[in-house]
Amino acid sequence: KLWEAVKSLLAAAAAAVSAGHNDALRMHAAKLLEQVVLLFTPAEDEGALTARTEFNVSLLEETHPLVAPSALMDLAQGYLGKLLAALEPPKGGAGAEGGNDLAVGAPPTAARSQLLITAIGAASRVGTRRPQLLRRCAEGLSAASSGAARQSAQDDSRAAAGSVGHALQNALIALIKGSRGVQSPYSRGL
Repeated sequence: KLWEAVKSLLAAAAAAVSAGHNDALRMHAAKLLEQVVLLFTPAEDEGALTARTEFNVSLLEETHPLVAPSALMDLAQGYLGKLLAALEPPKGGAGAEGGNDLAVGAPPTAARSQLLITAIGAASRVGTRRPQLLRRCAEGLSAASSGAARQSAQDDSRAAAGSVGHALQNALIALIKGSRGVQSPYSRGL
């Protein structure tokens, strides 16, 4: 029952990132999804136990009685998709039905800019801490970057657009700098 309650909470958080909830709730939901993706995917050290090791899903056995690592990783992939979808420009324009009002192409307010910066930071941290997800995070940030150029030309709040652009620049730099060592096999073609 506890695992079902956790999955229900995570499903609500995933829905809150893209749904029409208030921005403060959406920011917390995005941070929760970031942590879940990091928790449910294998860490760089592939299970090496040290005093500084974070939890690593690869330490669980596939026959674990409650949760199998492959099931956790599947959940993480879905949650990462929800998080990265927040970075995509809205479909059909801002305010259109089915559009993503968190996305770069939407008319930003200070809260929406902060929400977008939160999602950008989450994608950057996931990409740098989970090399196997680097390419997917970079593609999501790249989509946001192309939308940021349109926004800065259309937006009344150039400061908000500048803050989002700065966050995108820092996130992409972090991914590029982090694509050495363990991440290098995953960074080909970036």
